[in-house]
Amino acid sequence: MKREKPGATTIVAVTLLLVLGMMTPLAVSPPGAYAEPEAPEWVWSPQVSGTYQDIFAISAYDENNVWAVGGTMPDPPALLTSDGVSSADAVNASETATGVILYYNGSTWIEQYAHTDYCLLGISAVAPDNVWAVGGRPGYVPGGAGSVVLHFDGTEWSVAYSEDDISMMSVSALAIDDVWVSGGMGIYHWDGNTWTDQLPPSPEPPLVTGISAVDSSNVWASERHRGPGLSHIYYYDGADWDSHTWDTTNLNGVFALDTSNIWVVGDNGTILYWDADRELPDPEVQASGTTENLFGITAIAADNAWAVGDSGTILHWNGSEWAAEASGTGVDLKGVTSIAGDHVWAVGEGGTILMGTWSAEDEPSAFYFAEGYTGAGFQEYLALGNPNAEDATARVTYMLPDGAKDPVEYTIPANSRNTIDVNSELETRWDYVGDVSLKVESEDEIIAERPMYFDYMDKWKGGHDAVGATAPASEWYFAEGYTGYGFEMWVCVLNPSDAPADLTFRFQTQEEDEEIVVGGGTVPANSRRTFLANDLLGGMSYQTSLKLESTAPVVAERPMYFSYQGYGEPKNWQGGHCVMGVTSLEMQYYFAEGTTRSNFEEWVTLQNPNDFDIVVDAVYQLGPDQGDPVEESYDVPARSRYTVFVPNTTDVGKDVSVFLSSEHEFLAERPMYFAYSYVDLSARGGHCVIGAPSPAFEWFLAEGYTGAGFNQWICMQNVENEDATVEIYYYTQEAGALEVRTVPVPANTRSTILVNDHAGPNYQLSTRILVTDGPPIVVERPMYFLFNGVWDGGHDVVGYAP
Repeated sequence: MKREKPGATTIVAVTLLLVLGMMTPLAVSPPGAYAEPEAPEWVWSPQVSGTYQDIFAISAYDENNVWAVGGTMPDPPALLTSDGVSSADAVNASETATGVILYYNGSTWIEQYAHTDYCLLGISAVAPDNVWAVGGRPGYVPGGAGSVVLHFDGTEWSVAYSEDDISMMSVSALAIDDVWVSGGMGIYHWDGNTWTDQLPPSPEPPLVTGISAVDSSNVWASERHRGPGLSHIYYYDGADWDSHTWDTTNLNGVFALDTSNIWVVGDNGTILYWDADRELPDPEVQASGTTENLFGITAIAADNAWAVGDSGTILHWNGSEWAAEASGTGVDLKGVTSIAGDHVWAVGEGGTILMGTWSAEDEPSAFYFAEGYTGAGFQEYLALGNPNAEDATARVTYMLPDGAKDPVEYTIPANSRNTIDVNSELETRWDYVGDVSLKVESEDEIIAERPMYFDYMDKWKGGHDAVGATAPASEWYFAEGYTGYGFEMWVCVLNPSDAPADLTFRFQTQEEDEEIVVGGGTVPANSRRTFLANDLLGGMSYQTSLKLESTAPVVAERPMYFSYQGYGEPKNWQGGHCVMGVTSLEMQYYFAEGTTRSNFEEWVTLQNPNDFDIVVDAVYQLGPDQGDPVEESYDVPARSRYTVFVPNTTDVGKDVSVFLSSEHEFLAERPMYFAYSYVDLSARGGHCVIGAPSPAFEWFLAEGYTGAGFNQWICMQNVENEDATVEIYYYTQEAGALEVRTVPVPANTRSTILVNDHAGPNYQLSTRILVTDGPPIVVERPMYFLFNGVWDGGHDVVGYAP
């Protein structure tokens, strides 16, 4: 932005492992390798699974609780050697099956469980604390065939059952005492006490590839033939099993939505459908439009079903026909699951996980900002970035203490950005100065940030910045906070709804054993209110985290203003920082920026609002040639917050990126305070960010400035053992898109770029960062400034991952 004068985001769809061959692991490709359809109703995006093992099944309870299973299976031996002797004994005894369970918490996939004896093939989530997984090993593995059933109770996975001589491939769970499993020797049922064999053995036991239960009297299963023979569909009515014979086509999966909507999928694009109630007549053969083998099937309504298969095949059923989706990948897909009407996940070879999201044209993107002030000593801007090849329109609603004003529309040129002077807009349009919140909407994909510069109370100069929240919520979390000497902590709450919002503040401190609960705050409809945490906590000095609860969806930010005295000798570094809260906790966080160089003091704050103690593991990645990563663990008591002074772990003089993880959900922020000096710019202050929950292949930064008095940096963190290559696109307000730059990000470290040199001087710019080779990364953008020659400081944001 131009700086002139201070006034201006079910039950499993069963899948089949091809037990006669191991699939070739393929890495999940970056977004640049995916071709979206010209006018998509669904957008399919690759997710970072964290594994290169094949994934065979997936099950979602809701959009924040999804499980996927997979693993590896050793290659089968040739049945006969050239001299006609069986080669079964020649199998390398070191070849064993391995399995993995992945968990998705709404933003990040993590490995939740690993098994060294069985490849895991089926998963079924009944509730967050009742999830079942099954797996097996083939008969040619040393030790013979075998199976395992695993159960997750919300805390840990444990073995519920194992058996030799059979292999289990699919599971459909209804309750803790009603679980159906199918596999290499038939169908099995768990009633809470015992496992029973449901189908009698035969000279050629069935290979039951999939199972799906509506209730204990409506269970369906699909079968794959072994050599010459026929496939079957099995149906259980609560007393007896019936079967329907199909031709020699292998049947690979089944899904029963209810008693009247049942689908079975198989080889060569086979899709069979029953609309019968407790009968098994001939099925309807539905035209799939493909000859690819299909393995996964799921449905959430009679007119909304999904099937997946080889070569990246994704099919959608709309009630009248099956239509192919542009998945953007050619890997074989093995499982699919869906919830509600706008989230679908497909999984397959090489750790592939795709998420499909509904992108209706009439659903605008939105960014909300709770904080904002245009009174004396404050200058507020709104930076709008447009990464598209066509102009975009942003509709901005200014929300004042007495209500919302009519929206104002602004044009954002293609591959450029537009800067709105909020002070000037409010004064010119409505003759107003004071508190303001913002809502930014667009029919196009844009990104919005809100930088502010200030002389707070005529005593502390600085600036802060925030990326807008994409939606209101009823809960907000903040890890950092301090109400001691020299600090003033505020909580700004925007209520964009038509009903008043009653607030409850739950403070988790380092000084008290129990959280401090404060109620009584109310925010009127379509308005905003500001609360001083120092007053809410009775003027006491606390190191505190915060959980904010509201009776209506709101947006919450936490600006802080300070005279930082620091660690050791008094510093008197004055400034302010601000973060947008988060609406849910994660199990891991990444921080690309960080340094313990002279005149920088870096902290990490950990929030644990849970009712139990947790352990947080930290990996500190140092800059190039500064040493190996440093590992540490921290015990964080229940309902409290924990503070880490980073130089005590890494030593001083280091550039530091951080990766934090735990087996339980928590929140992490990284405040930094500084007396920055580089070339001809000196600035004192501080900035703070909440960590990124996961790396990504694409990042966007709406704000940026390389003019006099500003130093803009980009920090890129790579936590993998493989180098990454990124392309950097600068979209300027003065000259449009600049020439694309290519930058390496080495494995297990971070790269830092001074944008003033990399892009050039005197640009107001937005930035897009795209990984073109290697693993995903994490991006932050710290900036240091002397605003208009009088207000010094710095601010920082984690990039926005579209």
